[in-house]
Amino acid sequence: MGVHVVLLPWTSQGHITPVVQLGEVLATRSEGFRVTLVVTARVKARFDRTASPLLYHPLIILQVIDDGLNPDPSYTPSFPEVIASLPTQQQSLESLLLALAASPHPATCLISGSFCSWSKSVAVKVGIPRAELWSSPAFIYCIGFYHHCLLSSGLIPFKGKLEDTWITCIPGLPPIRGTDFVKEFLQRQEDFEEDPERFQRVCQYIKDTYGNANEQYRILVNSVYELDSEALDTLCADGVQALAIGPLFLHNTPNKGTEKPVNPLGISAYEEDRSCLQWLDGKEKASVLYIAFGSEAKIAKDEMQELAHALEASEQRFLWVIRPESVVDETSIDSILPEGFQERVTERGKIVSWAPQMDVLAHPSIVAFLSHCGWNSTLETLWLGVPILAWPQRADQGVNKRFIEEHWKVGIAVEKHEGKATRASIGIAIRELMQEERGAIARERVKEYQELLKKTVQEGGSSRRNLDKFIHDLCSLADQKAESSV
Repeated sequence: MGVHVVLLPWTSQGHITPVVQLGEVLATRSEGFRVTLVVTARVKARFDRTASPLLYHPLIILQVIDDGLNPDPSYTPSFPEVIASLPTQQQSLESLLLALAASPHPATCLISGSFCSWSKSVAVKVGIPRAELWSSPAFIYCIGFYHHCLLSSGLIPFKGKLEDTWITCIPGLPPIRGTDFVKEFLQRQEDFEEDPERFQRVCQYIKDTYGNANEQYRILVNSVYELDSEALDTLCADGVQALAIGPLFLHNTPNKGTEKPVNPLGISAYEEDRSCLQWLDGKEKASVLYIAFGSEAKIAKDEMQELAHALEASEQRFLWVIRPESVVDETSIDSILPEGFQERVTERGKIVSWAPQMDVLAHPSIVAFLSHCGWNSTLETLWLGVPILAWPQRADQGVNKRFIEEHWKVGIAVEKHEGKATRASIGIAIRELMQEERGAIARERVKEYQELLKKTVQEGGSSRRNLDKFIHDLCSLADQKAESSV
């Protein structure tokens, strides 16, 4: 019968990427594995728009389910719209899994993103186990799983000042300043007063998403045990079958992590401007600062202008990705940047709308990465040995920044004043990383972590062992199913 894994990612690119990477690992590493990737019509339209190789991947089968929402690839549904669409998605997924059950290739296991918790009931109804793929580190998963500790500690509804508060009650997580904590988990008193029912709905959503993690078949974490050991050990001690199997992009490199990984799947929602690589070819070794804020962050125009002023004053060479619609209420580059900025920096700066990030980070001209600290970007940066200028924007990024700066010491954070970065604070961070002792330490430390990540996916490495164990367990599931059907 063989193993048939059905993958269901959350629809944002940062969540799709590791799910697709896992699919390719399973399809190429395990003979006889069948992999189906389930996406909405909107995600499929994104693949069509960028002519993604996923459309004709020889080992990954693409299936579209209905969510009843606008299929335009540029459309971003609101959270209430997504919640309202869940019954439609559940019915569509159930129909697909039942059709597979009646086929020669029934599903062995459903692997979905943690934010697809609505798929749990579908898997139970169809009679297959569900594993989660968590695309952030385990220390972030702990915040969701132990969210009740925030309630019992009286931290939510939150009434104080974030800058004066340290969150110390989450098992598996070191103390985190309130300003760095995941805001979605720290609902404020004014939010409760404005809409008490919404507050309860958010708490229930968090409980539904994380609360029964110890009942899931496996929680697969796109992280590395050596980076994330306290959180992983804490979850496992509470009965969660959590396995660190990352970085997923490394498992399919030709020599098990000894060469630069390439992303052949082309799952980017935006067209890459590869001219930036030729531009980098003409620059000196370790001389260019790469700047990118991921696929989803929205940044205020005034902060973008502060960054531009800081770059101009620093005289630093830079490659800057300004994604379409990445600035709040602005669409034109000319309206975002200070007047005459591009002309004044034309000899030492280049701006593109999207870049092939792995190739850029691997380029010898890159000296550092000014990053939003998204987890995919953080893993890529560690692997390629590039120190980080940390400027988190949302979600888990503030907590990631804390680990980058304080625990792993592979980067320096841009300090914020009243919640915003200024040209002075950006300039100080650039200077510290390029010229001062903390920067020298970060450059040395990131090389050590690069070596660590390489070892985790090689024979005997922690992530390789965990992935091999998961593959073995899937094979056992398929064998049991085959025996029961005889």
